[in-house]
Amino acid sequence: MNKTELYSKTVYQLFLRAFTKEGTFKAAEKHLPELKKLGIDIVYLCPFFEADDDTDEKYLSPRQLASGLNNPKNPYRIKDYFKVDSEYGTESDAADFVKKAHELGMKVIFDLVYYHCGPSAVLMKNNPDYVYRNSDGSITYGEWRFPRLNFKNERLREYLYSNMIYLVTAFDVDGFRCDVGNGIPADFWREGIARCRKIKEDFFMLNEGRGLQYIEAGFDLDYGVGWEFFSVLRSGADNIEQLRNCPENINGTASICYVENHDVANDDYHNRVDTNPDKGEAFLVAAAFVKGLFLLYNGNEIADCNRHSIYYNRFCKGDSLTVDWSKAETDVGQRRFELVKRLIKIRHESDAVHGENTFDYDGGKLLVYTRKKGNACMRVFVNVSADDVEIPKNLMTSFKNVLLSKGVCDNKLSGYGYIVAE
Repeated sequence: MNKTELYSKTVYQLFLRAFTKEGTFKAAEKHLPELKKLGIDIVYLCPFFEADDDTDEKYLSPRQLASGLNNPKNPYRIKDYFKVDSEYGTESDAADFVKKAHELGMKVIFDLVYYHCGPSAVLMKNNPDYVYRNSDGSITYGEWRFPRLNFKNERLREYLYSNMIYLVTAFDVDGFRCDVGNGIPADFWREGIARCRKIKEDFFMLNEGRGLQYIEAGFDLDYGVGWEFFSVLRSGADNIEQLRNCPENINGTASICYVENHDVANDDYHNRVDTNPDKGEAFLVAAAFVKGLFLLYNGNEIADCNRHSIYYNRFCKGDSLTVDWSKAETDVGQRRFELVKRLIKIRHESDAVHGENTFDYDGGKLLVYTRKKGNACMRVFVNVSADDVEIPKNLMTSFKNVLLSKGVCDNKLSGYGYIVAE
């Protein structure tokens, strides 16, 4: 996919366990027409391959233990890369999901987890050298207490290349998001991407990481600027001035911006951003037009704030940690849906989103940045605090058409107010 074309696209991260109470492909597939109505371009599916069910706590991450859910099956701790976990359905169900998305004009990407595997991963049974070993022959465990895959082993590389090709051919998937992508040698990705693009020329690749060597290896974009922008937004209004360091990075390689993803929702427990929907709304506006790809996490479009956990599934006892779709029928949910639909429509129609990014003002609690390409220009104002803020008069000149606004009065923006103008 042409990189400048990517700048107008929106990705929807769909985590099957959280997306519906059933947690299956078939249940999720029923919602695809709503995503099309929203204007989504790319559906990003979190891992659905067979997860490791080893219950030994020494192989569970501290975050997993802290969840209190007593479920060993973490989608990012994979047992079999070639098997769809029955929790979600069958291989045919997964293929049908992709086919339905394609029929609606949306692309689909899968999540690859090659940095590590589960302690009982089938790839180790006959190939103990597929993972790193200590001098005594014991397995080397990484940051999350998972075995690290050994990319010095050429046979391991070929095993994973065959997995990539299997996913492309069996499911007709359009790309991959690569978990901890920059923890894996760039030359591995260069070869894997080349093989996938022999099958699909415009195969899309997203690196959870950063580094020019990965872009040069074939990734379309990374998480670099998205992490910085997200961190500043979430850390509070007093840190907005830190964004003055972002333009150089933003105008280099393409990146992805978001307010939430599966990790953020997981770690926030009951304090997700949309517990204050005005705040969540302002942050979405702020993230929607920064140069790069815009990512929505499932439920953002209705201001869902239920607790989510990557360790939850429908077999866990207690409350359902899933999107509360009843919120779609509330005034808050309906307003949010229409706002997100409008944000995506502007991204599709404005030439400015293909241009460069300049932060015009990042003092106090007001964020102002401009997107410009040729004669097309867009300026975004967002009050990232709950307090009223003054808008510098010089920043309002030459902008005649207001595309979106909230909380504007006498050159002031009320708490979590915003303006998008051209």
